[in-house]
Amino acid sequence: MQGLETSANLESQRNAMNEQMKEQARMQKKQSIGSGLGTGAALGFAVGGPIGAGIGAVAGGLFGSLF
Repeated sequence: MQGLETSANLESQRNAMNEQMKEQARMQKKQSIGSGLGTGAALGFAVGGPIGAGIGAVAGGLFGSLF
């Protein structure tokens, strides 16, 4: 019976690690999108003022969500 308990414990640990990895990946993607928005807005503002900032933010967000 101890073998089954050990197996169940290992499976539980594996599932917990998978959940942590999914959460980390989600947070990294969220940070990437935020960074893309800021960078795109800054570059767009430098080139085209407030309207360019809006366009740059959208483009930066799109680029960040794709990669």
